[in-house]
Amino acid sequence: MDVIGTEYMIKPNLCLSCEMTPDPGSRVIDTLRDLSVGGVPATADAEAMDLVTHLSGRKYVCEACATDFAIKFGWTKPADVETLSEELSSVRGELNALKLSTEAGERVLEALKAADLFPEERPVDAPSHEIFSMPGYREDS
Repeated sequence: MDVIGTEYMIKPNLCLSCEMTPDPGSRVIDTLRDLSVGGVPATADAEAMDLVTHLSGRKYVCEACATDFAIKFGWTKPADVETLSEELSSVRGELNALKLSTEAGERVLEALKAADLFPEERPVDAPSHEIFSMPGYREDS
């Protein structure tokens, strides 16, 4: 099979699936096979005779049908794969930068703790309703 431009199509110039003539300038898959719809088999007295219809001739699949087939099979367009790969690479770069930043922050924290410059964590003694207060504000008023 080959992908060719419509200008290289051989009669009947139809897509095997949708039976439409592809738009000029589009691409088709040339199956490199011809469609024969049958006919009269050979006998002792006569040769076989092919039945010729408007569909007889080279078999092609238009780009629209090929795309539909690919979607049905769950395949992805190469351009979409490239875009997703670029996005994945970007996200991986951001993740690596975050990891480096986190590691640097952890090293600073350890250095502060080692130099006894980082205050110890202390639990809050006040009940939750007294943690935040505003002067002049009373809940019961």
